[in-house]
Amino acid sequence: MSRATNRADCHLGEPRALTDRDYRRVPCPGPLPLSPGRGRRRHRGVALQPRAGRGAPRQPAGAGPSTPSRPRAAIWPPAGTPPTAVWLSGGRPSGPANDDFASPAGLPGPSGSTAQSTEDAIREAGEPAHAGNAGGASVWFSWTAPAGGTATFDSAGSGLDTLLAVYEGGSVNGLAGVAANDVAGGTLQSRVERPAVAGHTYRLAVDGYNGAGGQATLRWVLRGSSDDPFSSAQALSGSTGSMTGSTVGANREAGEPRHAAGNSGGASIRYRWTTPVTADVEIKTFGSSFDILLGVYRGAALSALTREAENDDAGGRLQSRVRFRARARVTSRIAIDGYGGATGATRLTYLVR
Repeated sequence: MSRATNRADCHLGEPRALTDRDYRRVPCPGPLPLSPGRGRRRHRGVALQPRAGRGAPRQPAGAGPSTPSRPRAAIWPPAGTPPTAVWLSGGRPSGPANDDFASPAGLPGPSGSTAQSTEDAIREAGEPAHAGNAGGASVWFSWTAPAGGTATFDSAGSGLDTLLAVYEGGSVNGLAGVAANDVAGGTLQSRVERPAVAGHTYRLAVDGYNGAGGQATLRWVLRGSSDDPFSSAQALSGSTGSMTGSTVGANREAGEPRHAAGNSGGASIRYRWTTPVTADVEIKTFGSSFDILLGVYRGAALSALTREAENDDAGGRLQSRVRFRARARVTSRIAIDGYGGATGATRLTYLVR
């Protein structure tokens, strides 16, 4: 048995318990150096060593002092050093079924949500750094657009600090990036929105920042035709609710009105809400990340809109709020734009008063 094999089960000079299915114990000739990362990972024929102590997670912008969290992973050994451990039998421990680019989980239809654990997932050789971070615990998905429109993907609801990336291509080392995001809306989750081409297949990777693992959620929705933004307005349901979004990458449609304060804006997104009863209603964008213009209209075509309400700044803040009398089963068209074309994360709240 080689020296590398003899050292396979070493952790700070002590034997480490391994499952009978994948390993067998071997003598430990001496202590191994500590991994520079946080936590134990298994990486393509190399067993990684844990670091004593626990690291602190990255905090969202404006958050308070960090608190201890689960260890994060790192690839070990460092580049240029020989492996300190090898698999002894049975190959690498099994990870998620969609751990590899070649076996993605399919995402059906124009919208949906899926959740899974990324524990024991790894980073493949040749895999890109998603959203500019090395990650280390990625899982893969495949989605074929059933129609043209604007596709939105996010990891809201995940129990870890996520990285999200969308690609085109047939091999892990030959991908073309479509969109990527690390943090969205001041959270540790991610969101991307891009035009989708009917019948085109996109590959998505969900990873953990610095290799964090945990329960990941991926949501997707396809809205309207990409060449007719007015018809792609996202529907709001019920008498009260809220919706998050983004105006990054949005633009101004030909013939689109100025939504508030006579400002031309330049990066609008749209919603439609059919109120269930005749009542006074309130719509506001508090919690959005930028200076917003808010306009509400009636009408079935962009060229035939009747304005119901508008607002630029409300309550001494840069977000907006409108209140008006809505009629039962009449659809209100809601436009969110940025003052001077500003863009960012949006939050829309609506309610019957």
